[in-house]
Amino acid sequence: MRIKLRFFPALAACALFLLAACDKFTAENFTKIEPGQTEEQVKKLIGPPTSVSSGSFLIYTGTIYKYEKNGKSAQLVFANGKLLYKEGTLSNPISKNP
Repeated sequence: MRIKLRFFPALAACALFLLAACDKFTAENFTKIEPGQTEEQVKKLIGPPTSVSSGSFLIYTGTIYKYEKNGKSAQLVFANGKLLYKEGTLSNPISKNP
């Protein structure tokens, strides 16, 4: 079965709309992120990071998630799998674990 080419632009527009609607990297979702959340909890809220870097120091293992999309950015620091610190251009508040 062949799809006629006249339907292709409409299908492409629908696909782009659905992809844009699924964007989780928003200010609203970023404000839901709290110190102590796991890496998986954060990924469920704002999606997978643009880049990840990891390292260890004595008894701590650390991971940094970096997000960049549409001129907005965020950096989240995890220690032993739990969020320690977040900052970004999505919203004004900066959260630190006391």
